[in-house]
Amino acid sequence: MPKVYAVRCESYHHDEVLAAVRNLFTLGGFLEKLRQRGQKILLKPNLLSSQVPERAVTTHPVVVEAVIAILKEAGFSLEVGDSPAIEDMMAVMRKIGLDEVLQKYGVDPASFKETVWQENPRGVLVKRFEVVKALVENDMVISLPKLKTHTQMFYTGAIKNLFGLVQGLQKSRFHLQFPERERFAQMIVDLYLLVNPVMSLMDAVVAMEGEGPQGGSPRKVGLLLASDDTLALDIVASQLIGYKVEQIPILQKALALMPEGYKESIEIVGIDREEARIGDFVLVKEVSDTGFIKERFPWLFALARNLLVPRPFFLHQKCIRCGRCIQICSAQALSWRMKGGQKQVAIDYTRCIRCFCCHEICPVEAIELRRKLW
Repeated sequence: MPKVYAVRCESYHHDEVLAAVRNLFTLGGFLEKLRQRGQKILLKPNLLSSQVPERAVTTHPVVVEAVIAILKEAGFSLEVGDSPAIEDMMAVMRKIGLDEVLQKYGVDPASFKETVWQENPRGVLVKRFEVVKALVENDMVISLPKLKTHTQMFYTGAIKNLFGLVQGLQKSRFHLQFPERERFAQMIVDLYLLVNPVMSLMDAVVAMEGEGPQGGSPRKVGLLLASDDTLALDIVASQLIGYKVEQIPILQKALALMPEGYKESIEIVGIDREEARIGDFVLVKEVSDTGFIKERFPWLFALARNLLVPRPFFLHQKCIRCGRCIQICSAQALSWRMKGGQKQVAIDYTRCIRCFCCHEICPVEAIELRRKLW
């Protein structure tokens, strides 16, 4: 029976977070389970971009610090890392103060510059991944996600967080290779099967609602959750904010690999499920996946996509012209143009695959997602 452990944590005050994380490790008996797997652990927080912790874009550094303190105390050797799509990992760590945490505990930031190819025989869609070398240099991975909504995948948590083990801009190439949401979700699940995290601990003290994973709004939830069954943790977290598992493509694909009755057998320890539910959490509205229309009725695809799927619109008055959106667009739908003597981002909607990477990476929320028929 899969178990998800959850405890209340109302603030990011160091002592409160440390006590809550210690309580989770005790409830789950995690230290003994980790010792059975080895000594070297790669901690994988969400370091999407260099935004202050109060924006709820990244895993809060105090949560990462609490995990480090407990694992160092238990004698484990640790590395911490992520591979943001555009920014340098250390720049993000410095912005949120995580670099000081690593220095305080004598923990090395993982080097994500080298990659290796790993066979993935359990994968349904992807049988071989190029991942950061730090993955194979450690005995195990612990996912430390932030609870957030996601404009493309609706929800992002512990499984989606593992996508950061694919290096930088290579992630955008997966969007180009698998533009349909269902296939992209299967790719993420295939990566999850390869990584096989030993446990996950989620920062849901302050989550993100609305147009996540970067453009949404912070939302107080007041919880920390942990499990050695990462899928179970994601199922519980998504249900607490109001989603049904069937609405989340990644969870749908992962659940299809589990035995009948798995979802119903998940036990929550530490809180009452119904009392913890948030009824008015602002979710990303479900939109149809038009991949099947492209396959069967290609002549209808463009109209259906514009009708059903939002597309990015640029707010040029807010744009700081950093060029990150152009850099990340693997479909090459974005470019610079001159208009009125000013440089602006131009978009070719015939090339745009609606992966929303540009929206996700924009540091100033200068891109909106809207539907339009023409």
